[in-house]
Amino acid sequence: MKVLFIRTVPPDKEPRLIAIMNFVKKLGHNVELLLWDRTGEYYHLKEWQGFPIHAIHVPAQFGKGLKSLKSRMQFIKKAIAFLKDNSFDIVHGCDLDGVLPAVFVGNRQFRVYYDVFDFIYLYKSYGISFIRKALELLEHWVYKQVDAVILPDENRRELIPQKFASKIAVVPNVPEWTPEEPDHSILACLPDKKVKIYYAGVLYPDRGIQMLLELGTRRHDVGIVIAGSGILENMVRQYAEKHNNIVFLGKLPLPVAQGLYKHITHVWCVYDPSNPINRLSSPNKLFEAILSERIPIVAKGTYWDEYVKMHNAGIVIDYVRGLEQLEDFDFKQTLPVFQKQITRMQLLIKERKQMFVDMLKKLYL
Repeated sequence: MKVLFIRTVPPDKEPRLIAIMNFVKKLGHNVELLLWDRTGEYYHLKEWQGFPIHAIHVPAQFGKGLKSLKSRMQFIKKAIAFLKDNSFDIVHGCDLDGVLPAVFVGNRQFRVYYDVFDFIYLYKSYGISFIRKALELLEHWVYKQVDAVILPDENRRELIPQKFASKIAVVPNVPEWTPEEPDHSILACLPDKKVKIYYAGVLYPDRGIQMLLELGTRRHDVGIVIAGSGILENMVRQYAEKHNNIVFLGKLPLPVAQGLYKHITHVWCVYDPSNPINRLSSPNKLFEAILSERIPIVAKGTYWDEYVKMHNAGIVIDYVRGLEQLEDFDFKQTLPVFQKQITRMQLLIKERKQMFVDMLKKLYL
């Protein structure tokens, strides 16, 4: 079968997307990617990660909600034209922007899967409540049009109306674990501290990045290592320039970012629970920490904190009071205790991997 994935954010930051595309390809299907390229970074590419890529360049900023409505409509219009000009058996739309072009194609001859990475009507950037309600109703209309609604975790079923329950397929987040040893030039940058806390990912305000940086200014015995890109990039760089125990590595390829785990002790998996989306999140960083036998730091009230507490396999902080809690925390003394318990949580990863395999085979065989 010929399968098209549609994504509207940079795919390099999407371990879930990479994992699913690779598995579908292993099943013997021809897999391609249609991308909304907002920055022009991908427009010249013909291939990405071994997959044919079709980048539609419509300039737009990230996180602007309805302010980017005109650009969003331009992308959808061009994506519909692409679908009409090309033949596919399945279109796998990631998030609302990714699935809308597929459901708007009249008399379509392909199946449509809606992979709900996030429920965008919960985003604060969409402002007032009636707009969010309109987006929620649009989501429900899409559920009716598609052949399957794919969720990354069981806890998100509660947001899907019961009448669409038969369409739900849970494909858990499981990281594509392909760590690659970083170059010596990267390793030489790491702070010379026994305790090193590592964050790799998008640099957004709701990831506790500023709290992590402030911890570095108060705990000179702790190294802070950050990799990624996003709207807080300049702030992170400024902290790194002023404090020698804070290191900013910029954007790294996923295998290299994963390879750094063996050189650190703790993984920052902190999300702001006041954001409803974060309360339902299944961060790959947590699973990568478990796979690499490193200690995750998570925020209370973000679903996975209960698993971490249950297995005594990490550190749970209050998002508001986290800096105060960690300021006097004895990281060194807890290292051997947590590392022994993490192996128990690795069984959970195996179960999720099996669910991942079984459900994708059901959808794509």
